[in-house]
Parts: sequence; C-alpha cells; structure tokens
Amino acid sequence: MHYITATTTGKRHYTKLYKLSSPYDTQRIKDVYQRLTVGIKPTKPELAYACDIARRLLGLGKPPMLFSGDRQHKMELSNSVDANVLSFILHLAPSDLSGVMNTCAYASKCRDACLNLSGRGPLANVQASRIRRTVLLKKHRRLFGLVLYENLERLETKYAKQGKRLAIRLNGTSDLPWENLYPWLFTSFDFTWYDYTKDPRRMTRNLPANYSLTFSRSETNHDQAMDILSKGQNVAIVFSSELFARVVSSGEYAGYRVIDGTTHDRRWTDPRGVIVALKPLGPAKQDRSGFVLRPSLRIVGGAS
Repeated sequence: MHYITATTTGKRHYTKLYKLSSPYDTQRIKDVYQRLTVGIKPTKPELAYACDIARRLLGLGKPPMLFSGDRQHKMELSNSVDANVLSFILHLAPSDLSGVMNTCAYASKCRDACLNLSGRGPLANVQASRIRRTVLLKKHRRLFGLVLYENLERLETKYAKQGKRLAIRLNGTSDLPWENLYPWLFTSFDFTWYDYTKDPRRMTRNLPANYSLTFSRSETNHDQAMDILSKGQNVAIVFSSELFARVVSSGEYAGYRVIDGTTHDRRWTDPRGVIVALKPLGPAKQDRSGFVLRPSLRIVGGAS
C-alpha cells in the first residue's frame, strides 16, 4: 500500500513519489551536482530546475522546503535562548519505515519510542511527507543534495538580512552519516551543525569542526554510552519523569554531571563530558524496553 489514510478525514496521503509526465535531464543534474562537490556553486536557474523536479516528484504545489523551524516546541525553546541563532531541523522516515532504506542503522527498541510520533508526527500527511522525502533521498541522491543546498541557501539569504545565524540539525528522526553522504555541505555554509547519534563509529570520526554530535544511550548500548562519557564526550539519556526530576535536581548520575536537555536543543553549547537528561515523548512514555531509564531498571552488561 502506497498511502496513509488520515483517521479523522479519511483522506489518503501518498507515500510514493509521483510520476513525471516526461523524464528529467539526469545528466544536467549530475553535472551540476558534481561541480558543487568541488566548490562550484550552482546558478539560480540550475537550482530552480532541480527544485521543480523535486516539487513534482513529491507532489507539491510549490518548491519544497525540507526543514522545519519554529513550528516545533524544542526549536522554539532553542530560538528563545538566543534570538540571533535560529535552529532548523530535517525530518526523514526513521529506521526502515520508508521501505527503501534504513535511516537508523543502530535503531533497536527505540524505534517504537521514536520522536517520529511525537508532536505533529502522528498526522498522516506528516508521515507521508517524511516517507516521500526519504524515497527521494534514496532514489535521487544528487537531486536531493541540490534541493538540500537550495533550501539552506534560501534560509541563509532570508535570515542573514535580519542579522541571524543558523543552526542545522539534519537527523531529526534519522541517524545518517551526513559527513559521508554530503561532505561538501559543511564547507558550503557558515552554519552550526549538530545531531544526536546512536552510531558509535561517528563519535570517533574526524568530523567537520562545525559539526557537534551527542551520543544517544539506548537499551542496547549502555556500556558504550558510559565509555563515551568517560572520554569526555556527551551522552543523551531518556529518563522516566520520576527519575528525570531526581537526576536533574541532584545534577549527577552514575558519577557524571547531568544537565537538563529539555530547556532547549542547543547541544553545541553544552559543556563536555556531561549527561544530557531528556524526558520520554510520545510513545516513549509507555516504553518498558530499557530505552527509557526508570528507577526500577537494573542495568546488566549494557542491556536492561
């Protein structure tokens, strides 16, 4: 089935890409993308061409904007901390939900408690949009890269006029190694880039200097999370509401400093070697897999 039906209206929201009336010029896209990877900026007509193809593939009435901003509560909080730095986030379909690729190679039981279903996530149109974006990335990678570039250039131009800087989170509901997928991205824009990851390999890579990663503890990587903490890197842990209040109040858990990660999403400003305490959202509130740490949970060998 290639659609999701809205429970309230019965409307079908399609998850597959739409068919084009005629093939697009793949060689033109390939050439423009190749030049971009070596630092040659695309022209506005070239970007407009790419965005129009993506618009039609995604079934949109206007050029696509892949990023969300102040419509999300956590982004609103971040933007209220420093109005001169605005945060934007990209949402794809998590894990293998798209049916074409796995965007979270290290997902475990956390898939059932994923942020994908928090906030506006449960809405059928939101889910369908995230799936279509993911299919676009998988099947039209160069085209997706050009749209990504155009969107970021558009945001940069808009907010530079207001004297604002941008902070970009590429893995809102995914865990992709963007430093490998689009390495040119981090030198193309003078942004702050940040993400959470469950991939321990990314914590040891030589990442771009402007890309900040926070490791996410789950029920399967507890020992790895503690090891990463011991090396002075940061780890996000989802605590039950009861335990969250306790560790944030004491400022300590397992011998490490704890900071409240719910007040904003500006993870690049956090001190080093700390636990970023988070609360369960959406389906995670009911989690009993060990992904959410609870007072009664006994950790043995890195699993619950």
